[in-house]
Amino acid sequence: MTDLKNRLITQSLHETAHEEIPDTMNLLPEIHSQLAGVRRRSRSLSLLIVVVLMFAVSTTVFAIVSSQIGDPGLEGARANNLITDVNQTQTIDGVTVKLEWAYADAQRIAFGYSVTAPEENIYYNTTDLRLYDDANSFVADGGGGGGGGGGVGRESQYMTSYNITFADDAPEELVMHIDLTLLPVEQMEVGISGFGGGSGGGGGGATAGGAVIPPGAVENTPEVGDSLPSVGPFEFTFTLPHYPEISVETEQTVESNDVTLTLKSVRVVPSMTVAEVCYTLPDDRDWSPVLTLRAGDADTAVAGWGLNALPTPEDRERCVTYEFYAPYDYTPTTFTFSASELRTSASYTPERAEAFRQLLGEQGVEVTITLANGEGFGYEITDQPEGDVGQLIQTAMETAFSDHYAGEWTFTVEIPGLEN
Repeated sequence: MTDLKNRLITQSLHETAHEEIPDTMNLLPEIHSQLAGVRRRSRSLSLLIVVVLMFAVSTTVFAIVSSQIGDPGLEGARANNLITDVNQTQTIDGVTVKLEWAYADAQRIAFGYSVTAPEENIYYNTTDLRLYDDANSFVADGGGGGGGGGGVGRESQYMTSYNITFADDAPEELVMHIDLTLLPVEQMEVGISGFGGGSGGGGGGATAGGAVIPPGAVENTPEVGDSLPSVGPFEFTFTLPHYPEISVETEQTVESNDVTLTLKSVRVVPSMTVAEVCYTLPDDRDWSPVLTLRAGDADTAVAGWGLNALPTPEDRERCVTYEFYAPYDYTPTTFTFSASELRTSASYTPERAEAFRQLLGEQGVEVTITLANGEGFGYEITDQPEGDVGQLIQTAMETAFSDHYAGEWTFTVEIPGLEN
């Protein structure tokens, strides 16, 4: 079986027939030949976004097991059998690292690994990670991830995702290298309180958020041990398919409430979509559209964005690149981009903090404000109803700490599939 379409047709049989699919299957020549008639991106390594504010990349959901990634785009890639199971293991000084899976397309590289710790109350943090290929064909714009686990001999799972810019002559298969070093850290029990983040330009800085934890709860917070040396490097080498993108020049313009938004282009790969949007500011404050994407049957929010150029104070125009972790399987589909408001970046003033507290109080969530100085914000949850109140916290954050400009902007884009 060498045809991508056949591979996608059989995805419903993947769970029961996965062991019959060769690990060495290479579909890239067929993919590239069928995409020959579709316009693809051509950009050099020097054409990077000037400002990249990846406010979601530091909170990437970690994988509990290799088949449950916690990322809609990567989950779709795995469902379509596009993720490579690496399953390489190395042990150094009693610490075992297993590189479980990896994935690469024209927009990003992601991989998952586990760390098995032999000691009690020791957590291993990745302090030095190198990601490269033999041809030096890409630049990694940034990465982030998360993990979890506990107990002696525990296996903690991690996922890391990097935005990638490829050279024009990137190979269809990458001879990849991942080298990482671990730092042992001791754990101590401390109390928990909510926390916030500083505001960012254009509404795209760190998303403020608090730890939603019942009163009296504690967590294990790592504290670096002075006498614990680093372990590694753990070095992995493997071959990884590189899946290309489909690019659509849209140039759609919609005006609402005296503000014009233009969707200029959409670039799609199996794990994510990148959209370029230009718009006018309603006043001299720094606004940004709150954009969502419906990709087929999946709804996804913005995973990150970056300004295409640094604006001047008198500039009332913005062009922004939005990223969505939306699934795509190289079949024709319809993407719908929507925005119902523009929003300023967060401002953590005492007045806005009090509005945040009152909004939550109306929902039965009692908080005490511990910090609100215009740039930083913190709070403690003192009482809450049963169940998860995370969405209540997030809604109160968005409502209280930003200004809002209503409108209705919708763009519909037909995304092509593979040519016959």
